[in-house]
Order: sequence, then structure tokens, then C-alpha cells
Amino acid sequence: MAKRNDTPVLVSSLTLKLKEHKKKVRNSLAKKKQLKLTKLSELYQVDIIWKRKRKRPRKKFCRSQDSIDGTIGISGVFNVSDLTLTRAEENLLSKGIKFCPTPLHLDKLSFQRDLDEFKRRLRLFEFFNANSVNEYEELSMETPRFRNKSTWTPREGRDKFLDCFLEAVQRDVDTFQSPKYVKDNLSKDERKALTNLRNNKEIVIKPEDKGPAFVIQNTSSYIHTAMLDLNNNNVYQKNDYDKTPETVEKVTLVVTKMLSDGDIDEKTADYLVPSDVKTSRYYTLPKTHKDTDVNGHLKTRPVISGCGSPIERLSEFVDFYINPEIKKLDSFVKDSKDVLKLINSINDKGPLPPNVAMFTIDVQAMYPSMPQHLGIEGVRRALDNRSFKKPSTGNLIECLKLCLNENHFEFNGGWFTQIHGTSIGPKMAPGYACLGMGLVEDKLWKSCPLKPTEWCRYIDDIWGLWPHGDEAFFFVCGNFE
Repeated sequence: MAKRNDTPVLVSSLTLKLKEHKKKVRNSLAKKKQLKLTKLSELYQVDIIWKRKRKRPRKKFCRSQDSIDGTIGISGVFNVSDLTLTRAEENLLSKGIKFCPTPLHLDKLSFQRDLDEFKRRLRLFEFFNANSVNEYEELSMETPRFRNKSTWTPREGRDKFLDCFLEAVQRDVDTFQSPKYVKDNLSKDERKALTNLRNNKEIVIKPEDKGPAFVIQNTSSYIHTAMLDLNNNNVYQKNDYDKTPETVEKVTLVVTKMLSDGDIDEKTADYLVPSDVKTSRYYTLPKTHKDTDVNGHLKTRPVISGCGSPIERLSEFVDFYINPEIKKLDSFVKDSKDVLKLINSINDKGPLPPNVAMFTIDVQAMYPSMPQHLGIEGVRRALDNRSFKKPSTGNLIECLKLCLNENHFEFNGGWFTQIHGTSIGPKMAPGYACLGMGLVEDKLWKSCPLKPTEWCRYIDDIWGLWPHGDEAFFFVCGNFE
């Protein structure tokens, strides 16, 4: 039998040993992190300094007293309007774009509709994951992409455990009584501020471009800035009426032709033919990260929201076939990690010559600036090089032209059509613009005797290496047409 150790152990000594152990572990982790940073600095030939973060004591019962007149005085709010925000309005907007106020009243009809959809999804999951291989052979192994949403629900009785669970959930819902008091995640003042801001027609609240903050503008200033762009007759055309019904007829004719040519089946045609359509809406996102214009107005990014428009699904159809062709461009890079891999491969080849310069180029307003004939030519060239040429290139080009020429929208009670380039909004816009830029790049370097050693592009951002001197670089860029 083991001898019992009755020697008393002081708690203070154990605490001291524990602190020493934690200190050793912390120092060891710090050394490992510093070693990794040293290796990274040697790899990328830059100095990286790491400082350990120290936890600051939390200040209790303190409120921010910053002003928000024309600056970001509170977290996530940029006020350039004439409105002076109350403290409750400041607190409300500072909660951020993703904040969702608690609904004060329960809509039982909507709740039951969501519950039915939840039950259907569970039954679909059970059906398509419990079938044997033999049962699956009766189903199509190809998942159709362009199909109207199915409303079919598997029958009950397939899985008794699932049936029991759904019955219990439904029983709880049937016996559920809406509570007399719902705990609100807004105070009374914030709830009142929400109503006041929503009903205030003198201001427009939009999310900033490339950022999470709210931007508050005067309605008159917002409309004036938007109309400055829409009055550009080289890009937009003013219409006397809404041309959306005419677009529906044109889309139907193009889809019918593709069906008769055998490029699509009947279910795809049913999906592409527009029904219950809406007119596209035009709005702008303020660019708070850029300087204001000469009149002191914020620069904006125009967006055309085509949700429910006649060309929404046709644009999705075109994008499905042109998007894979972007990866075949010589200048294509997938993301920032892809660029880092390219830089690492260049570093592996050894040091660069002393006369090599690194350059970056940004294509200004790439979507609306891309001439339509140039973009269409770039898309046609890419589609002609496909290995599987169905749907035909001709029909896809007709769909693309329809998406470009029938881009009608409404703003401030007026109707417009974009006649040059494309807009941010349609699904095919990035692919169309990228393939058009690919054609521009090929024309540039085929006509130029001097070429960069590296050239890569992510949408409208270009990076490369130029070994021929600064004067030659600016001469090439300035004389390209």
C-alpha cells in the first residue's frame, strides 16, 4: 500500500509556480511568433514589427461625445446632410447595417408559411439522402440549373422519427400564444428615432460604397448628384414612358428562337420567359473614401437593381456560359492569394534587374466605359473558342445584346435607358467587361514592340513589371487607342 504524503502544501507556492508556468508558455509562444515574422520578412524583403497587444481596462458608463457634422463622429455614420441627429438616432445608426430590430408583433400567417417551408426542406433532405442507388437511377443525374423552383414535397410516413419531430414542432406552434410583451432590442427613444428617420423625406440614408457605414444625405443633393450622371447623353437616354413591357416581348422572341434551334429545352425556356416583371431601379452609393467634386458633393457609384426585371434571368443565363471563359485569359488572377503566388514564383527566379519598375493601373469606371461593340467582340471571341458550343454563339450574343440594349430603369419618376457600356447590377456585367478588357489587352500588346515581363489583372486592377524605362511606359500608355 502506497504511503500517504501528509506534508502540507502552501497555496501561495502553488500559485507562484502556476504563474511562472504561464509566463514560460507566453514567452515561448511570443518567440515562435517572432520567428515566423522574421521568416516572412526575409521572404518578402520587408521589415515586420510585432507588438504584443495589451488589454485596456473597459471604461464603464462612458458615452462618445464626438460630433458627426460632415465626419464620422460615431461608429458607422457619415452625416453630410442638414439634419442634426439626436442621441437616440446616433445610437440607432451606430448599431450597423446588419442590425435587425425586434418585431413587436408576431405575424402568425408568415410564421406558419416559414414553418411549412422548414418542414419541406427537412423532408427533401431526408428523401435525397436516404434513397438507395437503385432508387436514384430513376432520377436525372444532372442537376438542371435554369429551372423554376419546384413545389414538390415528399410524402409523410417515410421516416417515423422525422414525422414525430415535425408533429411535435407543429403542436408547439399551434399551442403557442403571442406574448403580451416582447423584449425589444431598442429603447423607446431609439424606436421613436427609427420611425422618425423612416418618415423623414428630406434625407436619404444609404450604405457607403466599399464600407459598412451609413451615409446621410439631403434628398435634394442626392437627386441632383444622380441627375448629373443621368443627363450624360453619351451614356443614358431619357424615355417618355416605361419600356419594360416591350422588353418582355423581345425576350420572349429570343427565348422562343433558342428553343426552336434546340439550344435549350422547354423547362429552361419557361424559366427564361419573364413573368410578373418589375421595372429596374437606379440608385447611387456614396464614395466616402474619395474626395468630393468641385461642388462639394460626394462622388457616387451608380447601380441599377434589376431584381424582377425582364432581363434578370436572361443575364444569369448569359453569365453562366461566359464566366468560365474569363479564366482562360492570359492576365487572369483569381484573387489576392493568386497574386501572392505569382510574386513568390518571381522571387524564386532570383533578384530582378535594377531597371525593372513595378506598376499598377486602375481602369476608371470600367463597366459604363466599356464600348458595347468592343465588349461584344471580346465575348464572341471567347465563345468561339469553346470546346462545347451549345447554346450557339450566335444565340448567346443575341441574348447579350438584348441585356445591353434593353437596360431600362426608373429614377425619381423618370424612365431611362443605358446606351453605353453596362451597369453594376446585371449578373453578366463582370464577365462581359472582363472579356472586353481581355480583347483590349491583346490589341495593346500586339501593336506594341515593347512588352512587360509580368501583367495580371483582377477585373479593373492591373499589376505588372516593366523593364523598358519610365518614358517608354508612359509613351505606350498615352498613345494607345
